[in-house]
Amino acid sequence: MAPSPSLPSSSSSSAAERDEEEKGKIRSLVEQARTLLESSNSDNDNDDDELLWQAYVAIERAILAVKLRHPELEGEKLPPASKRTAKREDLIAAAKAAMLQLTAVDAYGKTEETLYLLRTCRDALKAAVARSS
Repeated sequence: MAPSPSLPSSSSSSAAERDEEEKGKIRSLVEQARTLLESSNSDNDNDDDELLWQAYVAIERAILAVKLRHPELEGEKLPPASKRTAKREDLIAAAKAAMLQLTAVDAYGKTEETLYLLRTCRDALKAAVARSS
């Protein structure tokens, strides 16, 4: 008895479903980080520091999700380091810009670009957290 022709299709459909699930997870984490950054304009610096940290963790989780699914990207080009003299507000703005660029160009389907932009965002948030008051 010959194998059913639907088997390859179902396996490719499950791979496509996993890709869509991964993209959805990354989108969700980026949106979570963006929401946290938008709400970080409070008068309480301690709250801002906590929100910055939570946004950083969400972006780091998105990076890990990409790297777990695509381990071959481990040696990809890293974004340039932020200037040591950059102000905290400028670093947060750079993180927001990277998140906006991710959604504006729908980079989620382009794994290398997604990873690069996520790393850019992460590095800016990491530097902003380090400059916490």
